[in-house]
Amino acid sequence: MLGAMFWTSNSWIVVLLLVLTFVFAVAEGLIPGFGFCGITSIICGTAAIVCEAVFTKSLLYVLLMIVIMLVVFVLIFTLFVYSVRKGFLKKSPIFDETSALPENYVEKDRKLSVGRVGVVVSECKPIGKADFEGKCYTIVSRESTIAIGRLVFVEEVRDNLVFVRTLKGGKDE
Repeated sequence: MLGAMFWTSNSWIVVLLLVLTFVFAVAEGLIPGFGFCGITSIICGTAAIVCEAVFTKSLLYVLLMIVIMLVVFVLIFTLFVYSVRKGFLKKSPIFDETSALPENYVEKDRKLSVGRVGVVVSECKPIGKADFEGKCYTIVSRESTIAIGRLVFVEEVRDNLVFVRTLKGGKDE
C-alpha cells in the first residue's frame, strides 16, 4: 500500500529525475573513471530527493526514496562487479584492449641489454636519466642516490624499466 501511494504521489519531475539518476549510474558503470555520468547521476539523485521533499512534504516518502535509491545502486554495483569477474564487460565494444601505439613503435636499436655501461645525466633518486652510447634512458637505481657523472651498468631490463647499479669510476672517482 505504501509503495503504491509512493509512486502515485510523485510528480513527473521526480520520476524523470529518478530515471535519469539510474540511467547515468549505469552509464558510469560502463565508462571507466569517475566523470560526467557519475556527477550527473549524483546531481539528479539529489534533485529527486529535494523535489520529493518539496512536493510531498513527507519525511516518510523522502526516506523511502533514499532507501529505494540505495537498494538500486547496490544492485547496479553488484551487477557490474559480477560482470567484471565473469569477463562480460571486457567483451563489450565500449572497452578496447588494444594499444593506441602501433606494434612497431619501439625502435630495435633503442633496446638496452644487460651489462651496458652509461653515464648518469640527471641525479637518480632512485629514478633518473642516463646516457648509453648517445641515447638517453630513464633509469631506476637499485641503490640509494646516484650523482650526475657516475658510471652505471644495466643490471636488468623489465617492463620498460632499466634497473642499474653504479660502477667504480666516473666524475667522482
